[in-house]
Amino acid sequence: MIYGDGVSIIEWADRVPECLPEEYLKVTLTAVSENERTIEMRGYGKCYNKIIDSSVVMGND
Repeated sequence: MIYGDGVSIIEWADRVPECLPEEYLKVTLTAVSENERTIEMRGYGKCYNKIIDSSVVMGND
């Protein structure tokens, strides 16, 4: 149930775009090396754009 009150995670969601709600958060994990990943988050809709705008960016410097 992707329209319930909880969180739904859909792998390969780009293959079924017609099933996605109007507002959602897209999270992309990309392998940088064997032990390192980057995480990109993009909000679709006001609710998720607010989450992204208020997020704190963290990393190893």
